Amino acid sequence: MSYIKKSTFFNYLNCPTLGWLSKHKKIKEKTGLKEKLLFFEWRDIHNRAYELFPDAINAQINSPAASAQNTNELLQNPNNKTITCAYFTASNFIARVDVVKRCENSNELDLIEIKLGKISKLKYIKEMAYISMVLLKSGMNINTVSMMLLNTGYKFGVDVSQMFSSFNCTRKVEEKTLEYILIADKVEAAIESENMPSPKFNKTCNKCFFFSTCFGTKYQNLIFDLPKLSPIVIDELIEKNIFSIEEIPDDIELTKMQQIVKTCVQNNSVYISPTLKDEIDAIKPPYYYLDFESINTAIPLYPNVPSRSQIINQYSIHKSLTIDGPVQHFEYIATGEKDDQYQIAKNLVDVLGQEGSIMTYAPFEKIVIERFTLQFPNLKNELLSIVARIVDLEKIIRENYYDIRFHGRSSIKTLLPILTKDTTYNNLEISKGGDAAAFFTFMAMGIYDATKSRKIKEYLLKYCAQDTMALLELHQFLFNVVNHKK
Repeated sequence: MSYIKKSTFFNYLNCPTLGWLSKHKKIKEKTGLKEKLLFFEWRDIHNRAYELFPDAINAQINSPAASAQNTNELLQNPNNKTITCAYFTASNFIARVDVVKRCENSNELDLIEIKLGKISKLKYIKEMAYISMVLLKSGMNINTVSMMLLNTGYKFGVDVSQMFSSFNCTRKVEEKTLEYILIADKVEAAIESENMPSPKFNKTCNKCFFFSTCFGTKYQNLIFDLPKLSPIVIDELIEKNIFSIEEIPDDIELTKMQQIVKTCVQNNSVYISPTLKDEIDAIKPPYYYLDFESINTAIPLYPNVPSRSQIINQYSIHKSLTIDGPVQHFEYIATGEKDDQYQIAKNLVDVLGQEGSIMTYAPFEKIVIERFTLQFPNLKNELLSIVARIVDLEKIIRENYYDIRFHGRSSIKTLLPILTKDTTYNNLEISKGGDAAAFFTFMAMGIYDATKSRKIKEYLLKYCAQDTMALLELHQFLFNVVNHKK
């Protein structure tokens, strides 16, 4: 039997069509390296958490259905006080509980969920409410619901007993559980139907991977293309059956940039701000183009580094004395065996010198270097000097240049093929930031042998270098625009 899983249930709440497609196996699960790392960490964190319940019995066996039957049999024995990986079914719903503890002198259960985050999130509450709904529908009685979150102070080598913080969230979960119980039968009937529900346009459409074959075939310039459009305005437009920018009436209040985008769409034109030339002219040679790559792991990899710390593991810098002159390249990648951030900070001081603008894409590099001033006080003055010279090209483009082919996006991988022709990520072995972080993390964990690690480093260096070459080409494009060069 194919059960309705938690992910299917929430897909339905976002979009009934998506929920139906999920249940009927029409959606391919993501299987990239980023997803493999997430699963690896999820399994590692859970196994460490289970060490805190040494007397627990693991209920998981061959299949979810068999695990549910095994859980039920284990609960029949009052001597089984704690069960991990417990499964429960109710009608066509199935739910997995990380830890179930039997209350003394009652038939109630304490539910515990293990999360990879550091703070409580509404997402976690909703997930636990779904689990509670299934248990209550199956006839179980719930005493408390709590979550185990990663302790913010947990560091490499610290005992597992200090790894988690527990939070009782029974009241919040109960409120949401009641809501789900009231709609459960309706959701089940729709998902199990042979007929797919007709899609309805909603605010989650823009992030759906089915959208291009759904509403995406009907509209070229969606309302989501308007930058920073508020949920209130989105709801207002959808309520009026307005899905494309062309349909937006003049009485809808838009921000200055939103109105610019709307005008570009209506006139099929490109927007160039009158202040773009001043922005570009303020960029002074020698020109530097800087990009970082980083990792962020649930389990600390290095001493004195807390869980979920962002660690810079490599950089690429391109340098040019003129806008179209010869280019020098500087790069660095950490060994993976230790935290190399001090060496990276020191290299930045040496390579970036004291003059010239340093171009980045988004504020990430600036934020990191500001953090370095606190981590490495002996380099503070030099690093602050670097921060003062940073120019965010993404900010300049977002505020001063718009092409309707952007469709409201400003990522460097979106803009590059539109505005330039030479640089591409298609020929790279690694072409996504999430995969780059996953490759380095697995390498730092010692999962790859020496030969594969050397090859991975080559791929990572090529990927990071492509980012800074992209920056250089975007700068050249903008320079040519304001100077009326082709």
